[in-house]
Amino acid sequence: MLGSLLACKQEFLEKKPLGQLTSDNFFQTEQHAIWATNAVYAHLRAWQVHVFSYIGMTDIPSDDADKGSTPNDANFLNEMDNFTYDAGNLAPLTQWQGFYQGIYRANLAIDHIPQIEMDEQLKARLIGENKFLRAYFYFCLVRWFGDVPLIIHPLQPDEYKQARTPLAEVYAQIEQDLLDAIAVLPKKSAYPPADLGRA
Repeated sequence: MLGSLLACKQEFLEKKPLGQLTSDNFFQTEQHAIWATNAVYAHLRAWQVHVFSYIGMTDIPSDDADKGSTPNDANFLNEMDNFTYDAGNLAPLTQWQGFYQGIYRANLAIDHIPQIEMDEQLKARLIGENKFLRAYFYFCLVRWFGDVPLIIHPLQPDEYKQARTPLAEVYAQIEQDLLDAIAVLPKKSAYPPADLGRA
């Protein structure tokens, strides 16, 4: 019996996940390109992007809005309102994480969609939409944090520690992404009703 176990080939023991999309089997079809782009749009609704932390970083400190609710509820927003927050405050932390998650999703799409065999006009449009969204995420980050790490491709584990990039370089990338998007995106009137709201 021991001999039969030792005779097993390695690939017999390594099973591919069934019924799951992985990095090995995604970005194969036009539908995958659309799903990947939609995932970046969907992230705009994430808790870490446009919910309480976003309001805490924008409207509440400006006196355009107050937190409301009870004084002890979401105290991190009170700290933002009173300018008594520090580096441990939840609002800047979740914004940083959430916007970089959006950038990561956009970078994945920008890197992988070009290799998909699909309609070239749709391919260019989806890449343009992702560049527009990446520019938006960076525009918010630089207004809040100044110099930020500029990441324009999915990182490998040995690249995770990134230094901050000077503000001017980040703005140059934002401008380039927007110019690339302008060159390929259709006018709003050209979108069918199901695609209204896209970049």
